[in-house]
Amino acid sequence: MNSFVINYFRVISAIEGFSYLFIIFISMPLRIFFDISSLSKSMGSIHGILFLMFVYSLVSLKPWVKINVKLMFKMFLLALFPFGFIVIDRHARKLIESERDSKR
Repeated sequence: MNSFVINYFRVISAIEGFSYLFIIFISMPLRIFFDISSLSKSMGSIHGILFLMFVYSLVSLKPWVKINVKLMFKMFLLALFPFGFIVIDRHARKLIESERDSKR
């Protein structure tokens, strides 16, 4: 069950990270250079919802997985940076490995 929760968090983190990259590298240049702001508005809303889902799934990890608050805060801060979801995924994979090792 714990690996399912962590994998769910990894999926949400990746989707949120890719939506952030989409906003930065596609939506914002279209808005700035070609005055197409509708994509920015819709993607901004979608990304906001995905970010809230990310925060909720991050907080939801605490009851299921042995994760300290410092690591949770680090993951939250990493989500604020482009490509931070890649580092978050590495930490999540380490959590899965530590959960498997603790069961042995």
